[in-house]
Amino acid sequence: MRSGSFGAILLFLGTLLISGIAMLVDVPQNMRDGSYSLGVTQSETIRLVIIPATLPGIIGEILLAFSRAIGGDYDCGYGSRFIG
Repeated sequence: MRSGSFGAILLFLGTLLISGIAMLVDVPQNMRDGSYSLGVTQSETIRLVIIPATLPGIIGEILLAFSRAIGGDYDCGYGSRFIG
C-alpha cells in the first residue's frame, strides 16, 4: 500500500515539474521585456507577469497529473490483491 502511494507521488510530482517548467519557459520574451522596461524588478515580473500568464496551464496540469496519479495508484494498489 505504501509503495503504491509513493509511486503515485513520484508520478504526480514528475509530471507536474516537467510540465510546469516548460510552461514557465514558454512565456513570451516580449512580456518580460515590457515589464522590465517599465522598471519592474525580476521578482515582481515573476509574481505579476509570468505566474499569472501560466496559471491556467498550471492548474490544468495539476488536475491531469492528479488524475493520472490516482489512476496509477488504483491499478497498483488494488489490482495486485487479486494476483496469486
